Amino acid sequence: NGKPQTVATVKTGPNGEYGFLFVPEAAGFYILSNDRQEYLLYIQPGDQLQLNILKDQVEWQGSISQENKALYQWLDASDLVRQKALFFWSAGRSTYEDFFPDFEALLSKTATIKQQIHSGNKSFDQLLRTKMDYDLDYYFTNFLYTPRTKHPKKEDMIAFYQSVNPTQKLAGDDLLLYPEGIKMMNNYLLFARVDKGIQDTSPDFELAYIRNPILKSDFTLRALKRAKTQDEYEAFMKFYGQYILPEQIKEAEKFGSSLYKVQEGVTAADFSYPDTEGNLRSLSDFRGKVVLVDVWATWCGHCRREFPALKKLAEEMKNKDFVVIGISIDKEKDKVKWVEMIQTQGLPGVQIWSGPGSKVMNDYQIKGIPRCLVFDKQGRVVSPDAPPPSDDALKALLIRELEK
Repeated sequence: NGKPQTVATVKTGPNGEYGFLFVPEAAGFYILSNDRQEYLLYIQPGDQLQLNILKDQVEWQGSISQENKALYQWLDASDLVRQKALFFWSAGRSTYEDFFPDFEALLSKTATIKQQIHSGNKSFDQLLRTKMDYDLDYYFTNFLYTPRTKHPKKEDMIAFYQSVNPTQKLAGDDLLLYPEGIKMMNNYLLFARVDKGIQDTSPDFELAYIRNPILKSDFTLRALKRAKTQDEYEAFMKFYGQYILPEQIKEAEKFGSSLYKVQEGVTAADFSYPDTEGNLRSLSDFRGKVVLVDVWATWCGHCRREFPALKKLAEEMKNKDFVVIGISIDKEKDKVKWVEMIQTQGLPGVQIWSGPGSKVMNDYQIKGIPRCLVFDKQGRVVSPDAPPPSDDALKALLIRELEK
């Protein structure tokens, strides 16, 4: 997904030796990294690689795969440009005056290197040729947007500047095959914004460029994390939350929970979960009513013992501006059991399912159940830890709020 994930770690032995044993899920690029450098490798299931990491280079031992031979032909040819583009603080503090000639010299070699790629693995050969194109864009744009003692004006740009095409490069998903894929995406977006002179800081401009849903989700999640308050988080999610994929939504919600400080009188952190028919129901749907939230699960005996008192309370308050929202934290596998218990127990109000570890659990710091929360007609927190239905104090609390 365009970002490195750790698959194995190891400490070196007393003589500097080390070894890894892991099974790659798929053929692709892997990074061997130490405190100083990162070394890119192409690994397939069944490969055995032996190499030494020296001060500033890799020394291969034994046989080297044809894929890695081709990869290192490109890495060696592009190393000077890469160092100047990415490690400006340690590469002689390069400026465009020396970088542009080196870059154009690399460009002149690129077509020949592409023609020489014949590893016997057609899918890899295409992967590497595409990586070369991305690398050139990445090095060029990264150079432009890192601190330098001299920066080029438009008239100083080389012809390559006109060939960088963010719209085309962000239309597909092959960026995600490369360890720097997300970094490349960021550079394309910055290039597009600077080249067009866009001053608007909202994410709408970038989202219009990004076609791939995974890239769009990653960008949206990172933009979300610029929020400083719960209100900013809620406003952002209202407009842009649709772009965050389900597999990343928990990360977004966890961030939102870190901004929310639950206490009496603050605006409630909203939540939306499906009811028994799959319709999303939100806390904010019930503005104008006093809301009692009951957090429970089918496996919770104490929760079940509160059901009669909860039903009695709901019946006594049925003609008032009042609603019960039951939230189940059952696991996915127990959803059928959840629906059956609602029916057999005749549970009142709106019953929704959040699952364990959900946003509502994080926002309201719910560590154990049953747990009751009360909200006023304006959607503010009355009590984040209210008495249970069997305690008369809960009914008294609700009546006080209804009379306001």
